[in-house]
Amino acid sequence: MMRENPELLLGQVLGDSLRFVSIIGAGAYGVVYKAEDIYDGTLYAVKALCKDGLNEKQKKLQARELALHARVSSHPYIITLHRVLETEDAIYVVLQYCPNGDLFTYITEKKVYQGNSHLIKTVFLQLISAVEHCHSVGIYHRDLKPENIMVGNDVNTVYLADFGLATTEPYSSDFGCGSLFYMSPECQREVKKLSSLSDMLPVTPEPIESQSSSFATAPNDVWALGIILINLCCKRNPWKRACSQTDGTYRSYVHNPSTLLSILPISRELNSLLNRIFDRNPKTRITLPELSTLVSNCKNLTRRLRPAPLVSSRYLAYQQQQQQQQMNLQQGIQGYPHQGYMPTQNIGFPWPPTPQFVSNWNHCATPTIPVSLQVLTPNSSLKVDPTTPLTAPIHATESFWPSAAAAAAAVHNNANSYMPITPTPYPNNAKIFGYPNQPPLTPIPFTGFVLHPAPVGRAADAVDPSRKSL
Repeated sequence: MMRENPELLLGQVLGDSLRFVSIIGAGAYGVVYKAEDIYDGTLYAVKALCKDGLNEKQKKLQARELALHARVSSHPYIITLHRVLETEDAIYVVLQYCPNGDLFTYITEKKVYQGNSHLIKTVFLQLISAVEHCHSVGIYHRDLKPENIMVGNDVNTVYLADFGLATTEPYSSDFGCGSLFYMSPECQREVKKLSSLSDMLPVTPEPIESQSSSFATAPNDVWALGIILINLCCKRNPWKRACSQTDGTYRSYVHNPSTLLSILPISRELNSLLNRIFDRNPKTRITLPELSTLVSNCKNLTRRLRPAPLVSSRYLAYQQQQQQQQMNLQQGIQGYPHQGYMPTQNIGFPWPPTPQFVSNWNHCATPTIPVSLQVLTPNSSLKVDPTTPLTAPIHATESFWPSAAAAAAAVHNNANSYMPITPTPYPNNAKIFGYPNQPPLTPIPFTGFVLHPAPVGRAADAVDPSRKSL
């Protein structure tokens, strides 16, 4: 009944003292309610877990989650588990209430951490303390991510939550346990089939540790903390998956440890620290006490990036001359209806092309960096969430023709129709303006990640089915 109609509990009293006030969230296994103590007005978060339809294994997993959470609940930066109540159809877990929600929301929507090194250090050291306490009593979280971290009454305090995937095993064979963006390489033993792009690029073999029959759970948590640190500093993930065979950005990082420094607004101090966190060998990866010390001593986590140049120095040298030639060509295409279609009117190009016209066209079509091309860099104003990999919206397009004469011929042949032009790619491209059907844009420098076309003003989707779920 609760799963089908969670609103039915609103207004009712649980355990003679807790009145259900509102619904905070819902997931596959239950509902989280905001509840109020009817005697003193204290607010709580009550997680109602359904018992109906669960097999014995699922019931044991529920019991294990509660037992592990209760063992570490006394830590100041872990959500307090006050008590557990059970009825015939549900288990009610009474938890500390955090009115500000989770860290994911504060990173992606409220943006209070990005660029504030002092605040980032404050909350990240709290997370290290919470995870270190868990490890000290033999508990390993295995699902560290912003969605499982709650923000306190102010942004200076955070609390670790959700022990649904936690384990007491220092070595685990549950490969793929957790959220893909935050998994260490050794946690991903099974490698997906290479894409056609990956087949053409150099591949660095994964370390021996990532191919063993189990992986160490403590270093796996350290790796996830490193991704969270980048989330806090940059509002994005560095890669989709820490696998050099399937993820171009991670492959580039493996070949060049300065990759993140070139594509993210991080300081050199933080880059050196991340290199210790993202050590592919879990045996030599930085420990939590070391990490806490280095973060405390790090003066600046972020840096301000200069906007990427949109034109080359050679273009600037000839800018005035080329602008004049573009204006001359523009006089002939004033009837241009919209991008990708040719005008119906006589556009004034000489036919057959005169040598002077071909010379001018060739000069104008000399490959340069288009002024209107805007590659999405970390200092871009486009709103993206931390799950979105680096990508570039299409603000300018290119067409590829074997020669300027062929381009002029295409213009002439399409002068009296609205049929879209679909040019054929050629190695030696002549760049003219306004045609669709382009290949992917040039990769962001040093990432090794080819940018796929995406609609203007919208970043490419990156879907993780485990995000924002109970």
